Amino acid sequence: MLHRQGAIASHAQQVARSFEFFAPETSSLAVLPLCGVFGFNQAMSTLAAGKPTVLVESYEIEAIARLIGRHRPTTMFGSDDMFARLLDLVPGERPFPSIKWVGWANFNAALADLPERAEARGLKLCGLYGMSEVQALFARQPLDAPIARRKAGGGVPVSPLSHVRVVDGELQCAGPSLMVGYYGNEKATAAALTPDGYVRTGDLAEMDGQGGFTFLSRMGDVLRLSGFLVNPLEIETHIQKLPAIEACTVVALPRPEGVRAVAFVILEAGATLDEAAVIAHCRRGLANYKVPLRVFAVDDFPKTPSPNGFKIQRNRLRDRAESLLSS
Repeated sequence: MLHRQGAIASHAQQVARSFEFFAPETSSLAVLPLCGVFGFNQAMSTLAAGKPTVLVESYEIEAIARLIGRHRPTTMFGSDDMFARLLDLVPGERPFPSIKWVGWANFNAALADLPERAEARGLKLCGLYGMSEVQALFARQPLDAPIARRKAGGGVPVSPLSHVRVVDGELQCAGPSLMVGYYGNEKATAAALTPDGYVRTGDLAEMDGQGGFTFLSRMGDVLRLSGFLVNPLEIETHIQKLPAIEACTVVALPRPEGVRAVAFVILEAGATLDEAAVIAHCRRGLANYKVPLRVFAVDDFPKTPSPNGFKIQRNRLRDRAESLLSS
């Protein structure tokens, strides 16, 4: 993927301005690796403001906690899992007093309430948006917004010259941080870019009516049930309201009667799965076409590492659901 040097430098300046990195006390802890755009753009933006960045050699949570205590950064970015583990590790009402706010990404539906729990202990979480094609830190939720809005992925583009729109549910982005194209692959570049210069992100989103947008899910993770696009998080969050359920992931599976949802759950220690009770709970709170056909208990979800944290391999869960329903 190709980006112009000027576009990288200009974007770093815009992020530094929007994120208030020019404040005298600013320093950042760069936990995310520089091989990914979130780590790279964080480092570039801090440098653009002329402020120090602490690079992490070990991604062990204990080492990260020690670096926070030693260097007292004012900001950092990371995944929900990382911040949950930090809060579990470090005691006290305000375990990280130097940090003004942190940018986060929500990969685990079981941690959907993390922003509220973190804020109760003085750690302010704020949703971000970015991808390699438009660079990371492309958008950020307003820091003064209510927590219900601020914790969502997405936000307002940091550059006044950037634009976003939603077409058939898909987020499209344009602006000065946009890529030149995919190196050596003109066909892929043409497929990714619209004739009027927007990149097709492959993300499901909705405009928020306040100058920004809300990221909902990857389009590949969206369930198409009874002809409707359904964010799996809606079903997962509803199932996780049950006390025995620690975590949930939902996939879609074609069946003779149509595409149906199938849920995989991780149970609390000592709990047993009452599948009928879970399905009845869904019937009471969800539209009929969103109710899972089956619910299966697993010890853990298959995951794969990424530069921004671990991601659940939904394709493997779909294969497992197919095997279980065929047996």
